[in-house]
Amino acid sequence: MNPHTMCSGWMWNSNSSPSWLENFYQKVVQCIGGKSKSVPLRPDIMVLKGARNCQDILSRGLNVETVIECKNQQYQYWRSSINTQILPYKCIFNPNKMILASMEPIPSTVKTQLSNKGVIT
Repeated sequence: MNPHTMCSGWMWNSNSSPSWLENFYQKVVQCIGGKSKSVPLRPDIMVLKGARNCQDILSRGLNVETVIECKNQQYQYWRSSINTQILPYKCIFNPNKMILASMEPIPSTVKTQLSNKGVIT
C-alpha cells in the first residue's frame, strides 16, 4: 500500500489522515515484530469488500476479502518471501483468504506449514 500513490496521493498529501490509517500502521509494526525494517505493502492482488472507489476506502478503511501473492520462480528463489511478505501480509491485512499462487511446485512440507497458518496454496 503506497499512500503517496493510492487514491491519487490523497492520504500522503492530506493534512488529516483517516482515523483507521493510524491503527493500520500500528498493526504493521505489530505484525513485523516492531523491527525497523521496511516491509513492502504491495500484495500482487488484493480484493476489497464494500469499497467501490477511493472515497469508500478513505472513509471506511480496508476490508480485505482476499490477498493473492504470486510467485513465478522455483521455491528456492522466493522462500524468504514467506517471512517477509506472505505471513506479514496475512497478519497485516487479515484477509478472509490468503492465497499463494506459484507457477512452480511448492514443497509439500512448506504447503503443510502454510496451510497450518491459514495460507491456501
